[in-house]
Amino acid sequence: MARVIISSGHTSDNPGVVENGLREYDLARKIAKYVLKYTRQSGIISLATPPNLDLAGRIQWINSTGYNTQTNDIAIEIHINDGGNSGIEGWFLGDGQNRSQELTEKVVASLTGEINLPSVGVKSEFQHPMGAISFINAVLPIGSVIECGFIDNQNDIAILRDEAGLDKMGRGIAKGILKYFKIETEIAPQEQNQQAYNATNTGMANRVNYGGGNTNNFPGGAGTSPNVAPAPTNETAFLPREERKTMIIQNYTKILGREPSDNDLNYFLNIGIREDDLIKKMVNSQEHVDLVKARQEVLTTRIKMNNEQTELMQLRTQSAEYQTIIDGLNASIVQKNEALTRLQQRIRELEQSKNFPTTGGKDKTQSKSSGKKYKGNFSDRVFKAFSDILE
Repeated sequence: MARVIISSGHTSDNPGVVENGLREYDLARKIAKYVLKYTRQSGIISLATPPNLDLAGRIQWINSTGYNTQTNDIAIEIHINDGGNSGIEGWFLGDGQNRSQELTEKVVASLTGEINLPSVGVKSEFQHPMGAISFINAVLPIGSVIECGFIDNQNDIAILRDEAGLDKMGRGIAKGILKYFKIETEIAPQEQNQQAYNATNTGMANRVNYGGGNTNNFPGGAGTSPNVAPAPTNETAFLPREERKTMIIQNYTKILGREPSDNDLNYFLNIGIREDDLIKKMVNSQEHVDLVKARQEVLTTRIKMNNEQTELMQLRTQSAEYQTIIDGLNASIVQKNEALTRLQQRIRELEQSKNFPTTGGKDKTQSKSSGKKYKGNFSDRVFKAFSDILE
């Protein structure tokens, strides 16, 4: 499932580069707005970072959505360049040969083709004057930074001053995103999109609620009776009913992980809602926000559990090693006690032999004078006995 987050650099208090009456922050947010318009029209689930978040805040917000590299989600941050050059510049993670480089190359190629500006290069973050780009490194989705023209070059300024030029930039970035996700959808120019939207959504602007089922989960709140739906007003209503039903069920299952209630299904079938409008309503719903938050909590809990399991295995291994050492020490103590017991027994035997001579009634003086071999005193014999035992 294609999911993208569009971030715009800087804040209103720290607007980045300011030249010729233009501010980088304002231009980046306008371009981001147009990117979202085209990606959402193409069926891509798209989010935008809230305004006036600093870099750390933007990164934290992106990582809290649950979007990540494992599910091929992407996050693109838009900036405006300076330095007098002209064209589009892109930055990717590390030294390349990864999905970040692939994404950046496709976006830069589509963007330069759309607005007829040259490419200044698709570059590794290691080539950046700072040696690394925090946004690309810190976000959990696949990251890319796109510099949309130079704020101090007259050719680029002509595009940046023109609302239609900013729209083209947004469309160019969106086309690159579609190519990355391999989505075969044509993005029509702004004028055609507006005409089609006006023709197919007459009367929709005045509708606050779209009724049915879990109305509190979606923008507009409750209040519309599930049994009273507006009349169909766009081309979706002219599709066969079963096709419209399948479209609604598939999008509910894909985005919210459940099938629609009967009230929701009947309501959307009756009004013939466009698929992109349905997707936008579901993505912006509180239910989807809660799902994203819950998913992030699950991921955090899973990481914590894996870390605790690893620590437990290490403790078990360490405990087994300590037990082996303790068993060895206990065996040594047993051997020592047995040796001491034998030594004490030998000492008692020697003491007994001292008190009862074995020379046939001759005393010690007589045994010495008889010329027999000297056998040593009591201490010598005890020492010799102890040595024999140890041997």
